Amino acid sequence: MNGIRHLGHDSVQDTAEEVLNNPHPYLVGFGLAGDELHFPPTLFTKTFDMLNEAKFPITVHAGEWDGPDSIRNAMNLLHPTRLGHGVRSIEDSNLVKEIIERDIVLETCPTSNIATKIYENYEAHPVKKLFDAGVKITVNSDDPPFFNASIAGEYEVMTNLGLSEKELISLTRNAIEFSFCDQSTKEKLLSKLD
Repeated sequence: MNGIRHLGHDSVQDTAEEVLNNPHPYLVGFGLAGDELHFPPTLFTKTFDMLNEAKFPITVHAGEWDGPDSIRNAMNLLHPTRLGHGVRSIEDSNLVKEIIERDIVLETCPTSNIATKIYENYEAHPVKKLFDAGVKITVNSDDPPFFNASIAGEYEVMTNLGLSEKELISLTRNAIEFSFCDQSTKEKLLSKLD
C-alpha cells in the first residue's frame, strides 16, 4: 500500500492507520510515493515512526526527482529497507557507501527515469555504476501503463547497460531476499532461482 505525498500528511497517516488496523496477509509493506520535491520526508515522520514501531516493512520513493539530500533524509527520518529509485545517490559517493553499509536496496527502473527526463538516455543512467560499486539493486517496472515498462523489458535494458546473466540473476535474488513476503515464500522462490 502506498501513501501519496502530494495528497498531504493526513492522507498518508490515514492510509497507514487503515493498513495497520486492518491486517491482511497479502498486504505486506507500506510505501511513500508521489512528489518528493515539494513533500519532503520531514512531513511524514510521525506516520513512519508508527509503521516502524509496528515493524511494518517500508519502502520510500527518493532520489528520482530530488538529489542525495532527499535520499539521506528519507533514510534517516523514515527508516526504509528499500528505496524506490534512489539512483541520484550516485551524485554523492559517501551516500553510496552509506546505502551499502545500511544494506538498503534500490528499486530501479531505468525506463521510467528516461521517460521522466531524469536522465537523457540509457547510457547516462547510473544503474551499472551503482551495481559495480556494490549497491544492491532490483529490477522494477515502476508504473507499467504510464511508462510502457515491463519487468522483461527492464531486464533487457540492464543487459544492454552491461550486466551479465549472472549479475541479472543476482538482481532477482535481491528482489526475493528483500521482498516483504514471508520467509517460506522467499525460500520457494529462491529454490526456483537456484
